[in-house]
Amino acid sequence: MTARVLEMVNLFLRKTMEGGWDAGDREDLVETLVKQGHNPSDINAALSIVEKIQQRLDFPYTGIQHSLGENFFIYLEEFHVPLEVRGYLSQLVKLGVIDPIQREDLVERILLMEPEDVTIEEVEDLLEDMLSSQKKSPGHFDETISDFYH
Repeated sequence: MTARVLEMVNLFLRKTMEGGWDAGDREDLVETLVKQGHNPSDINAALSIVEKIQQRLDFPYTGIQHSLGENFFIYLEEFHVPLEVRGYLSQLVKLGVIDPIQREDLVERILLMEPEDVTIEEVEDLLEDMLSSQKKSPGHFDETISDFYH
């Protein structure tokens, strides 16, 4: 069994690495293997191994293991938040406008929105609401109060 699974892993990996191999090609190859008498559970095991290898190639191990909940949150963010908005949020963190925790809070609020409503302008409004509702730390300079007294 192990030798057959490894042969299928090798076959699937070779096809994947050659490029231009889509889900339809994969289904055709699986059907061919089943017709040749290969055990479907062996084929599924091989596909699972190939998928894990492909994930490691696409996203190499960085030494940080995320919990299942974190992975799910990351997947939701990638699926629901447009690329330009994710870039905007990353830029805000990089510039120090918000910290990573505030970014997560902002993403949680964005996830409650309809996908077609998620724009940079809407995120700016959410950010303004979020930052204005937070308590100011001692010694925090607030321009609105300063402008009032001058």
